[in-house]
Amino acid sequence: MKAMFSGRVGLWILGVAALISFVDSGWTVSPATGDLWIGWASTEITPDRPVALVGQKHKRVSTRVRDPLTATALAIETKNEQGDMIDQAVMVS
Repeated sequence: MKAMFSGRVGLWILGVAALISFVDSGWTVSPATGDLWIGWASTEITPDRPVALVGQKHKRVSTRVRDPLTATALAIETKNEQGDMIDQAVMVS
C-alpha cells in the first residue's frame, strides 16, 4: 500500500492536526490588552554582478538572472498603555 502523503506535505498535515488538537482540547492563552503594531518591508536582493553558485563539486558562475530575489520581513508587536513591549514576532522570507 502506498503512502497517501509523503515528505513536506505529510509533515505539514501532521503539524496542522497537532495544532487543531491543542485548540480543540481547550488550550487557551489569556489575552493581553494593548496596542497592536504591525510593519513590513520588502526589497530586491538580486546580485548586480555574476556570483559563484554553490552546491556542486566544481565552481560555476552565474551568467544571467532567471528570477529576481526578494527579501520580505514582517514585524508584529503589542504594547501596553505605558508603551512597554508585551510580545513581539519577526518573520523573514
